[in-house]
Amino acid sequence: RLASGQKIYQSSLHERILYKLMQMWFLYLLLCKDKSIYTGIAKDVATRFKTHKAGRGGRYTRSHKPLKILYSEKFTTKSEALKRETEIKSWRREERLGLIKLKRA
Repeated sequence: RLASGQKIYQSSLHERILYKLMQMWFLYLLLCKDKSIYTGIAKDVATRFKTHKAGRGGRYTRSHKPLKILYSEKFTTKSEALKRETEIKSWRREERLGLIKLKRA
């Protein structure tokens, strides 16, 4: 049947999309309680944010409680995400805020 064939194709397409997303890496910026901005990378930003909030994330976020996710970018490889993280960590606060404003515009 065509309808069942379409359903199988849709399921297969859905699985391929999920697989591709699982391979992605993300750079993210968090706003901390003291108004500082934390930069990191992860495969799943929402889960990593929860880990940070629970005090089990990076050393910095254990003493600077994260409040919310400000920004994220996706990458196809960990290497690309790490390069971007290194770049953004070298920026002044104003440059990071500018990046966040560009995303919202």
